[in-house]
Amino acid sequence: MMVAFLADTVPYKEGDIVSCKTGGQVFDGIGHVVEVSFSPEHLASPVVPMFRVAIDEKAYPEVPGSIWYAECCLERVG
Repeated sequence: MMVAFLADTVPYKEGDIVSCKTGGQVFDGIGHVVEVSFSPEHLASPVVPMFRVAIDEKAYPEVPGSIWYAECCLERVG
């Protein structure tokens, strides 16, 4: 039951288009959410998810193809 509640309160889901900032400060680009994780392996916790985003429009060449972000580093586009 707790997992269902957490899944319902996640602010982003797979496919959402988001603006991404490393540390909430440095703009990395625009991408889409490809995975949501509550696993500590991805620096998440049972109540704070992390979001893996595939970067579609890189702000600079060194940005990796996909990055794990916390909620505070993302903003929905559109």
